[in-house]
Amino acid sequence: MSDYRLAYVVWILLSALVFLGARGLDDPVTQRDAEAAAAGRQALAALRTLDGGRYLNYDVVSIASVEEEETNAARWIVLCDRSPRTRLDEAIVVEAGKTKGEILRVRDVVR
Repeated sequence: MSDYRLAYVVWILLSALVFLGARGLDDPVTQRDAEAAAAGRQALAALRTLDGGRYLNYDVVSIASVEEEETNAARWIVLCDRSPRTRLDEAIVVEAGKTKGEILRVRDVVR
């Protein structure tokens, strides 16, 4: 068996072991996605509490995470727009705290 074939077999076995060893580990991306989705649902609920008639047809367009080092508090920035999309003409930004989940601010999109 040539050196290349042996290296290939060893590489496959090593990859399989790493794959099998990592099966039970939690995926941090999936956890963050779940937290972001919860922040989006919370933002929509807050908008509908403010004015249920106006924000009834709104949904989440984008969610961004802002860490504490960038501002005074870690927060989610949730962009919501009416469906069908208004090209941000009627979009709203909801800022929600990460630690307690409170709504910090609701504002129009700054262009």
